Amino acid sequence: EEACRRPGLAGIKIHPTFHSTPAESPGYEPLWRFAEEHDLTVLSHSWSTSAHNPAQALSLPGRFEAWIRRHPGVRLVLAHAGGRGDGRADAVRLAREHPNVYLDLAGDIFCYRLIETLNAAIPPNKLLFGSDFPWLDPRANLSRILLADVSPEAKRRILRDNAREAYQLNLPG
Repeated sequence: EEACRRPGLAGIKIHPTFHSTPAESPGYEPLWRFAEEHDLTVLSHSWSTSAHNPAQALSLPGRFEAWIRRHPGVRLVLAHAGGRGDGRADAVRLAREHPNVYLDLAGDIFCYRLIETLNAAIPPNKLLFGSDFPWLDPRANLSRILLADVSPEAKRRILRDNAREAYQLNLPG
């Protein structure tokens, strides 16, 4: 409540894998209600099934679907665009089906033509730059966008405009 009274709060981040709590846990209900009441965006870690890190299953994109449906006024940014394989496919599905779901590019998802593929697969306002700083140097993901074979308009949306919408940022320019 106190942070909401100050300028600059745009959202709340959760990390079901780190919390050891499934994304659909009823324990997250107060967070979703609070985000809805205060017009805040929820940013969450999302990932795919991982044999070497089974806890990632707690953050599979599909596990957020009940919240997305129950709180359609809350914008959800799925960090890491669902990770790889099945997680990414499900994140893309959610971004296509729900106007309040966005994907960010944070993380170490170094797949050939990832930016081009995601840019073509989801609505143009749904893909956001993400760096995963401080774990990764922001230049890694920035260069992937700048060098991607997408239009200058798509690059501007990914690097600036889409975040303004997803986080309801009122910035000059």
